[in-house]
Amino acid sequence: MLADQNSAPETLPPAFSFIENEPVFDPVRHLALEAPQQILTLEDFGYSTKEAAQFASPIAATSPVRMLSDEGLATAQEVLKLLQPRVVTHDNGASTDGRRNIYYGQYQSRFLRDLMSCTEVIQFLSDIFQTPIAPHTMPHLGCQINFANAKQGGSIIGWHHDIVGFTVVLTMHDPSTIEGGHLMYYKGPRDEGERILNTGQELPEDKVVVSNRAPMGYCTIIQGSAVLHAVQPVQNDAFRCSIVNAYVSRDVTAPDANRGYPVQDYFPGVPMYPVYNEMARHAAWLAKAKLGSILESGVWIEDRGKLVAELSAAVDDVQRCIDQLKAGGIDDEAYEEGRIAEDERQMTAPLFERGSQ
Repeated sequence: MLADQNSAPETLPPAFSFIENEPVFDPVRHLALEAPQQILTLEDFGYSTKEAAQFASPIAATSPVRMLSDEGLATAQEVLKLLQPRVVTHDNGASTDGRRNIYYGQYQSRFLRDLMSCTEVIQFLSDIFQTPIAPHTMPHLGCQINFANAKQGGSIIGWHHDIVGFTVVLTMHDPSTIEGGHLMYYKGPRDEGERILNTGQELPEDKVVVSNRAPMGYCTIIQGSAVLHAVQPVQNDAFRCSIVNAYVSRDVTAPDANRGYPVQDYFPGVPMYPVYNEMARHAAWLAKAKLGSILESGVWIEDRGKLVAELSAAVDDVQRCIDQLKAGGIDDEAYEEGRIAEDERQMTAPLFERGSQ
């Protein structure tokens, strides 16, 4: 039961534009894909077989893997320089104060868009995750660039699990030059780690894995929705940058782990707010695949109640999106409430099985 390969809009949102005079992505010259030496499953992280089935992939994380060739790394660094005028620095007095980001990477750079969505990368990641994947259907979540916090020792991002299914963190700095700034993940179920943090305790050191101490051009690959992770603050005055790309599974059998939230003022400094459109497209993408599986299954069912349940399940994502769009922009408190509710739904919702009959 596979959704379409790519549902990205053909045109950029109004007022967005690609940077000028950027190099053209060439997978032959710019890629150097190498399989990971280690792959860890959700069950390696302590998920039960039943819990793991609620996620689109059985894979939790890998050891760092090479993605870019030497020429690809140099070209990506050139693109980052061209993007510098579009860096946003948060200045809101909250935990994000001082964080520096480039948002909507797929709408800012044609090179980055083509890198994350090229056929070779998609197949490479599909093989690793053991499920067919696609570039993220909500491009505002698909590519983001994170720099060191403008304030030395300031937060880059604390412990969390992602509102996207799959996450690829591409290192664009020399990790030997910085103190801190490394990606860490908790080798345990996300809920277990969050319960520990919510009591005010530190996560056990023996279950915290510090990753991404790899050369530039390498990436850490995780199923971001299942893996609790964070980035250490940078403790010295050093350059730190990662390109974070996100992907979705095309197999819509498992509950959707991707969340679209219209959080007020979360993406400062952008010319338009395309999130509402992207949420609607994502919900339609899921429903199209599920409704299509009902059309194509060839299974005759006498039970009207079962038919109603199947149709309801096929459009459930659409109805939730409608409810969110009606509510409009939300604050941080509403976001947290929604995140918790969606996590619970994901872990308890039945699989959509019509296409497998």
